[in-house]
Amino acid sequence: MTYFLEIENYDTYSNDEACFRFNYNRNGGGGQSFLQGKYQDSSGKLNSPFNLNGLIATFKFYFRNKNGNLISVLLDDESTQYEIKPRASGEKCMKFAVGNNETPSKAIAAFLMLPETCSVESPSIEPTPYDSITTVLSLKNYWLKSTWLDVELCNDKTIYVVPKDCIFSGGLKTECKDNKVVKTIGTARYFKIDFQKRINDILSLSENEMLDSEVAVCIKHFADIYSGTKHFHYKESADMISHVMRYLSSKYPFTYSGVTDPLPMIKYLIKSQESLSNLLNEMSDENKQILAAIRAKPFILLAGMSGTGKTRIVRQLARGFCPQIGELASNPMCPGNYECIPVRPNWHDSTGLMGYITRITEHGKPMYVATEFVRFLAKAWLYEKKGIPFFLCLDEMNLAPVEQYFAEYLSVIESRQLSEEYKIVTDTLIKIPDKEILNSLINELYPDQAGTASEIISIFKKMGGIPIPSNLVVMGTVNMDETTCSFPRKVLDRAMTFELNEFNIDSGLESNPDIPLGAFPAESATCCFTHGWQVYQIGKDKCDMVKPYLIALDNALQGKPFRFAYRTRDEFMIYCFERMRDGTSLAKAADEATNMKILSRIEGDEQTVQLRWLKNLREVVSNELNNLMETGEEAPKVATQKLDEMISRLDSGFTSFWL
Repeated sequence: MTYFLEIENYDTYSNDEACFRFNYNRNGGGGQSFLQGKYQDSSGKLNSPFNLNGLIATFKFYFRNKNGNLISVLLDDESTQYEIKPRASGEKCMKFAVGNNETPSKAIAAFLMLPETCSVESPSIEPTPYDSITTVLSLKNYWLKSTWLDVELCNDKTIYVVPKDCIFSGGLKTECKDNKVVKTIGTARYFKIDFQKRINDILSLSENEMLDSEVAVCIKHFADIYSGTKHFHYKESADMISHVMRYLSSKYPFTYSGVTDPLPMIKYLIKSQESLSNLLNEMSDENKQILAAIRAKPFILLAGMSGTGKTRIVRQLARGFCPQIGELASNPMCPGNYECIPVRPNWHDSTGLMGYITRITEHGKPMYVATEFVRFLAKAWLYEKKGIPFFLCLDEMNLAPVEQYFAEYLSVIESRQLSEEYKIVTDTLIKIPDKEILNSLINELYPDQAGTASEIISIFKKMGGIPIPSNLVVMGTVNMDETTCSFPRKVLDRAMTFELNEFNIDSGLESNPDIPLGAFPAESATCCFTHGWQVYQIGKDKCDMVKPYLIALDNALQGKPFRFAYRTRDEFMIYCFERMRDGTSLAKAADEATNMKILSRIEGDEQTVQLRWLKNLREVVSNELNNLMETGEEAPKVATQKLDEMISRLDSGFTSFWL
C-alpha cells in the first residue's frame, strides 16, 4: 500500500552535472531551495541555473491516466510560484526565492495529498501499522529533500519546472539552541515517491461509492485537480488534507495516528467496506436489515413469538464484532462485548437497571449502588475509542413498562449529536451531581485509573455522571402476550423495530449458525448520522425521492394519532441511505422502514382504526412504493402484507402491528 520506496541516497541519476534539481536546506525544513546541476534547453545544450536569473518558476506535473493518455497539471497558484534568484548578493549559486510564498516542499506535498512536510524533529506520535510511510516519515521528521527536474521555457518571464523524482528524507532529530542547530542525532534515510501511481489511485478512488462522505469530498477535490476541472490552490488543498486527517484520526483513533499519509488509511477503509460487502452477500437479508438499522440508530426492538432466536441474534452480533484476540475474546461463547439483562416485572422505576444512591452504608457515607448495566456502560467506555460495538440485550423488555424503567435512556438517546471530532456524543445518562459520590463510583468502576481510564474519568467528571458511549447498541427482545406491557408511541418513535416471526425448519441444522469472532469490521455498526440533514447533504437525490412518499403517508395519517414528525422522518431517511449502501433498492428500503417506523405505531379499536381508513392506507403505501421501484423490480411486500394482517385482525374489533 505504500507509495514510498527506500533508496540509498537522494542522487537518483548518475550524471550529477546534467541532472537539474533543487535541494532543500535541511535545517530550514525546506525553507531554502537551492538549484544544482544544469538544465537542458530545447536544443539539448546544458545551461547553468544562473541563466534563469529573474525568471518565475511554476511546477508542472506530468502523469499518464489509466487510459494511457499523458496529462499535465500546473501548480500555478500565486503562492506557489517562485522567482529564481542568487543565493546571496553577488553569488552565482541560485535558489527558488520563497519570500511570502509557501515553500516548494509544502506546495508539492499539498498537490500530492500528503501531510505538510516539516522540520527535522522527532515525531510526537508513532505511526500505526496502517500508515504507509515508515516511522521516520511522520509529520514532524520528514521533508522533501530534493526534486529532480526537467525545464520547459514558457516565455521570457516564466519557465515550467517538471518533477521527475521527488525524494523525501527523514530519520534525523535535531536539537536547537537560540534557533540554531547544535546537535543532530540519527541516520538520514531517503524515500522516492511513486507519484504517478498515487495520482491514478486517487482518480480511481473518486469513482468508488463506498467512500465515507467526508473522505469523498477530499478525494474528489484532488481528482478534480488531476483531471483538469479545478485549478490547484495551495491553501484550499492543504486545508482539505488537514481536515480529512483530523477526521480519520478522530473516527479511527486506534487505526490511524493522525500524522501520516492519509491515503493508505482511506484505501484500508475501502478494503474493509469491500470485505463487509462480501460478508453481507453471505448474510441473510434479515441480518443486513438489522445492521443497517443499528447504523441508523443503535436502539433496536426485536419482536416475535417465543423461540425465534431474538436473544441469540444479539449474542451472534456481539460475537461477530468481538476481536479475535484479547480479553473480550476470552470466552467466545459469551463475548466480553455482550451483556444480557433480564427485565423484571416489578421494575417501575430506573433503580433496578441504572442503580441508585444509598445512604445505608458500612461507613455511613452515601454511595452509588452500581448495577450490571452501569458496569457494562463503564466497560464499553474503555473500548469506545477503539470503536468496538458493545451489545446490551434487554431480555423480555416489555415485562415492565419500558417508559418507566428506561425513561432516562429514552430521553438521552435523543440528545445524540455529531461532535466537531466526528464522535457521537450525548447528554449525561446517569447523573451524579455529588462529586464525592461520583468519585467513589469511579473508583469502583476503574480500580486502575491509568491510561485510557484516566481520559474516561475526566469525561465523567466533566459531565457530572456517565453519558452513553458511542459504541453502545441496545437491543430489546419483545414478546406480545397477556403477560406483557404494550409499547407507547414515544418508545416506538425512538426505536427501530423488527418482527421475527418466520420459522424455517432447516435453518441451522446443517452447519453451526454462530458468527465467528471478528467476522464484522467495527465500522459496519458505527453510526455516522444523527439527523436527517446530515444524510440529506450527501444523498440529496435519494432523499428527494423519499420525500413525496413520506408526504403521501403523512396525508393518509391526517386526523389519526399515528402521525409522525421530524424524528421519524430523519430515521426513515437515514435507514434508507444505510440500506442502499449494501445494494438494496430504494423501494425495498422504504418498504422496510415503513414497517418498522410507521406501521409499528398503529393500534386501536374500530373507532380509532376504521376499516375503510386502514384499507386506504394500504392503497397509498402500495401505490407510493410502486413509484419508487426501479424498472423490472419486484414489488416490495413487507408493509402491504403487514397491513393485510392488521385489516384481518380488525374483524375481532381491535387491531395492532403486534401479534
